[in-house]
Parts: sequence; C-alpha cells; structure tokens
Amino acid sequence: MTIYSSLTAGVAGLLTNAHRLGSISDNIANSSTQGYKRADTDFHSLVNKGLGGEYSAGGVRATTQRLVGENGAYTNTKNATDIAVRGRGLLPVTTRSAVTQGDHTDNLLLTTTGSFRTDSEGYLTSTSGLVLMGWKAKADGTMSVYPRDTTQGLEPIKINRNQFLHDPTTKITFSANLPATGTEVGADGSVEKSSLEYFDNLGKSQALNIEFTPKVPASGNASNAWTMTIKDSAQNNAVVGEYVLIFDDSRAKGGVLKSVTTKSGGAYSDTTGKMTLTVAGGPIDFTIGKLGEKGAITQLSDAYSLIKSETDGLQEIFYPECHWTIFF
Repeated sequence: MTIYSSLTAGVAGLLTNAHRLGSISDNIANSSTQGYKRADTDFHSLVNKGLGGEYSAGGVRATTQRLVGENGAYTNTKNATDIAVRGRGLLPVTTRSAVTQGDHTDNLLLTTTGSFRTDSEGYLTSTSGLVLMGWKAKADGTMSVYPRDTTQGLEPIKINRNQFLHDPTTKITFSANLPATGTEVGADGSVEKSSLEYFDNLGKSQALNIEFTPKVPASGNASNAWTMTIKDSAQNNAVVGEYVLIFDDSRAKGGVLKSVTTKSGGAYSDTTGKMTLTVAGGPIDFTIGKLGEKGAITQLSDAYSLIKSETDGLQEIFYPECHWTIFF
C-alpha cells in the first residue's frame, strides 16, 4: 500500500512537471504570435489522510489559466492599418464567407489581433482571414450612437484605394536666419533664396519662391535691411508679396525684427506677425514672427539658413468606408 502511494505521488509529480513544461513551451512557441495570451501554470499540494496511523504519500496537481487580462508589448509596424488594443478592448470581426453571404451580424467574433491588410476586394482582413467590422460614419464625420452589447450598425470595413482626399494649404510658418555680413559696406549683395512647398485646391504641389535682397550701403554702418520678395509658382512666379525687413542691432535685441514695411501684397500685422498672401488658389496666412521676438526671421552671424518651415495641407489616400471601433 505504501509503495503504491509513493509511486502514485511520483507519477503525479512527473505529470504536473510535464504540464508545466508544456505551458512554457507553448508560451515560447507563440512569443511572436500576434494577440497571444500567455499561459501560467500553478502547483497545488495534495494531502491524503493515512489509515491506521500509516503514512500516505500526498501528491501534486497543476492548474493552468490564460492571462486574458494581461496586455502584451506594443510593437511599431509599417502597416497603416495595424491596430493596438489598449486595456480590455476587443476588435469585432467576422468570417469572409459571412461577408459574402450578407449575414455578418449573425457571425460576430471578437479578437485581440490587430494586424489587418486589404484583400483583393478591399476588405480589411487579418492573417487568419477574419474581416474587421466597424460603424459607418455620417457625411459630416460624426458617429451614430449604437449599443455596445449588440451588433447593430456594424459593417465590414472596406477601403477604396482609388479615391483621394486633400486639404489645401492655408497656413505657412517661416523662420530663417539672414547673414548680418550681407548688409555691411563692401558686401557682394548676394540674394538669399528659399522655396516652400504648398498644396493647391486640387492637391497639386506648388511652391512659394522667396528671395531676400540685401541693401548694401556705400559707406558708414550696416543697413540691416533686406527686401523679401515672395513669388507663386502657380502664377508663373508672379510676385504675391514684397516687404522691407529691418533688423535691430542693439545689445538687448540684436538680430531680431525691428520693423516690416509692406510694399505689395497683404499687409504685415505687428500683432500677429503674419501677412496674407493671395496665391492662385486663394489666401494663405504667412507667418514670419512678431517684431522683437526671437525665433522668427533673424539676422545673425554670416550664414543664411532655413531654420523652420511648417506648412499645413496635404494630399493623402482617402479611406471613405474605413471606420474603427473597439468593444469593451
């Protein structure tokens, strides 16, 4: 009896250890599996009651649970339609056959895997063949209110890659440094040039070509004056703005804008630090900075450099039926 109990306890130990090794192997094998939830194995001691004062070997058993509430590490990808679920969210999906048959709301599934790519018909599909579902937005971009515990309103997400959307450029922020030596006596009068890209009303790339012409004095002190001429490529490089910039040479504000005089184009505003340029497609707010403010156009040192150029407006692929949703 004692021998039998001892053998049973030993076999139980071997089986539970094999169970533990199996869960470890499963975790290792799926370390790169998207959406995989790690398994964790615990051991529990078993104590048997002996009969007649005899010793009875106990035993051990193993229990395994999936850590479904545990978040995995986020991974950067180059696929724009990959989704990371934060917290307890799940993604609503359905089978491809359900989409074909039109009964996708009756075949709702949930998944944590967020890697989706378009198939031959444009449906966002996971590597296992599941189609992502979502709520369709209204024309103004707002969403209808649907209960989170039903499939009401869910549709397979389909991307039409043949449609495009763009935002025309309406704002440009320009910051550069002009060489202080360029306005001194004996300077060669070199014109400094920059070209800024913007998008017109049809999403085409255009350019604002900017020239800075120094005022070189015949004698005396440096003029610290430049004429900024802005031309629009969409109008055969017609001048859309011309301004005289004078820079401060005092100890406290040396190199920053002292005054801006408008010769043509939209008037420069001392309050906002910008002027409105009328290009072929409409007005663009062109910001060069306020007077006496650091970080705008400056005149320092002996080299010209474009410090910063920020342009809004872009051309991008339009996903008219791509609507994301997460179930909680």
